[in-house]
Amino acid sequence: MVFEGVLTGVGVQDWFFDMIIGFLRSPRWKAPVMSFLDEHCIVFDNEEENKLEFTKIHMVSASNLKFTGWLT
Repeated sequence: MVFEGVLTGVGVQDWFFDMIIGFLRSPRWKAPVMSFLDEHCIVFDNEEENKLEFTKIHMVSASNLKFTGWLT
């Protein structure tokens, strides 16, 4: 589907990729992610077994992303 006045092809892909990378490097993304990691890093270790605590942390992170509108 092509829209008038909108770039198509490689130009759009480059622009979109640059936009995503810019966002992932921005404080708007990094601050909450680093805060979450700092808060929960103590739970993770080098064991290969999955723990029930991992599920709880996953549910909290998914809930936070839905609340902020990242996963809708």
